[in-house]
Amino acid sequence: QIGYAERQKLLYTKVEDIVKGFRESPDSIAEYLLFARRFNRYSHKNLRIIFAQDRNASFVESASFFKKGMPDSNGKPLTDKKIFIKKGERALYIWAPREVRYVMHPKFNKYIAERYLSEDDRAKASAEAWKSSVRTEFLLVPVFDISQTDAPPEVYPKIFNFVGEKTPECTAAYRAICEYLEKELNCSVEICDIGSMKTSVRGYYSPDENAIKLSDMLSGNELLSTAIHEAAHAELHSVRTDRSTCQKELEADMYALMLQEKMGIEITDSRKSHLSEHYNAYIQELQEKLKSGEVLDISADCPAFNNAIQRYQKQSPVIDKYLSKHLNQAATVNKAAEAQESPRQARHSSYTQKRTL
Repeated sequence: QIGYAERQKLLYTKVEDIVKGFRESPDSIAEYLLFARRFNRYSHKNLRIIFAQDRNASFVESASFFKKGMPDSNGKPLTDKKIFIKKGERALYIWAPREVRYVMHPKFNKYIAERYLSEDDRAKASAEAWKSSVRTEFLLVPVFDISQTDAPPEVYPKIFNFVGEKTPECTAAYRAICEYLEKELNCSVEICDIGSMKTSVRGYYSPDENAIKLSDMLSGNELLSTAIHEAAHAELHSVRTDRSTCQKELEADMYALMLQEKMGIEITDSRKSHLSEHYNAYIQELQEKLKSGEVLDISADCPAFNNAIQRYQKQSPVIDKYLSKHLNQAATVNKAAEAQESPRQARHSSYTQKRTL
């Protein structure tokens, strides 16, 4: 067992290593974002600390949460069995708000957290009614991943959405994105000749028009991939802000990468390199804003990550509805086509048999 201060220092070092990795390898950023999309409620700060401890984590909660049968958003247990942490598993740690009681110590004439008082001082504080106050602070608290529990197999489909793990038909996925943009964001999507830009730009988002223009030279996965990237701009940058171009492009790349993975689109090396270039440009931009000799804090890039991840977490369930709708429609069309084809095949087979006889 290690003390609180030692654990805090150890975790800080691990997170620091993660950030250094972001600045050296595009693969590490992509790996982190694909990890982050598994979670729907943790902040970027907590996602980093979980990632630093267990990159395979997928559903992290407290031991008491699992013991209650994993209640859903309405408080109803997903199973009637208590779920326990497996023997020998080590807890992960996240930051969580906790009310901390402070007491005014007469000897030191300052407020000290009650947990740091000796037993004698605690007794005196109670007996002599030392002044006290309660503050909300973020403390490291233990949690566990579902893989560390004895959760029965039947609860897994209830908490994980497997739609993104299947490669959807490009046409259905593209239609889903377009309908989502038009109905949820009032953003139009048009495939057109984008003029002189067509050799260097595949598409763009216009915040003034709240419209996406896609090059008519694109098709298939290229069209879908570009639509997703510009959809990210529509999601994140429809309102003018003081964010730099570097930050906007980085946020769009991060959001698009998570959405592409949901839709089963392979994350290519060129896409990772594109993400890395924007990340490095953003870091350089932040560094240039500092005074000479100052070192960039490891949390300096948090705003960009937060904007992309939190927006994705919020919109992902909405996008799922449109994706499911169009995938189901595509499946229905395919079944109808197969049903029409079967009699033709039977007639062809009969005709071939007669000619053979």
